[in-house]
Amino acid sequence: MRMMSKKLCIVNGLSLVPPLTGVGRVTLELCRRLYGEDSDFKPLYWYGYYASRLWDEESAGGEGVPSWYRRCAGAVRRVPGLRRVVRKVLYVAGNLRCRRADLYWEPNHVVMDALRAPRTLVTVHDLSCLLYPQWHPRERLDFFNAYFIKGLRRADHIVTVSETVRGEVLEHLRLPGCRVSSIPNGVNLDHFIPLSPDAVQRFRESRRLPERSCPSDIPHRHGFRD
Repeated sequence: MRMMSKKLCIVNGLSLVPPLTGVGRVTLELCRRLYGEDSDFKPLYWYGYYASRLWDEESAGGEGVPSWYRRCAGAVRRVPGLRRVVRKVLYVAGNLRCRRADLYWEPNHVVMDALRAPRTLVTVHDLSCLLYPQWHPRERLDFFNAYFIKGLRRADHIVTVSETVRGEVLEHLRLPGCRVSSIPNGVNLDHFIPLSPDAVQRFRESRRLPERSCPSDIPHRHGFRD
């Protein structure tokens, strides 16, 4: 009996460049789990070039980011204005070596014009660039405003990480509900174990937290300073 060949899925892997953001963490964890031996799809990652291996420095035997790539990424972050140029180059660079695939999954909001497949799926984590632009640097807003809506129109389906974000997408972007689904982020219970009420109370008292509180970490890249 001949085994069926797997379908090819292009995955934009640019969010996997360390240090991982929240989107990068979600993308890494999903890729670890989606493309196992029993998956119908074989991944092809786009890092500015195509590669079959997932960048996963945390797993035993995982492949890390090449040192030359890490140096280039560091230079892009340090040089003012360079990130804007690199974003635009990467947005179209995949056309230089177009790969035939069955599905393109964009895990980070903006569908890349260069990455093409008969079906396109995009994950939208929030609409903060649209609703709270003051939290973002100018170059990110310019990129988002130029390509986000255009990419959603091209996508066959949109996945949000909560019903709240799905509602915002339907309200502010006027998309039909049949094109937008919500799939909440998962929780790895090997690492995150529910605490007993007594342990929660002790932690709350040690940190002087009120009975109802929502701790959060808002990084500097969103415009906040200590």
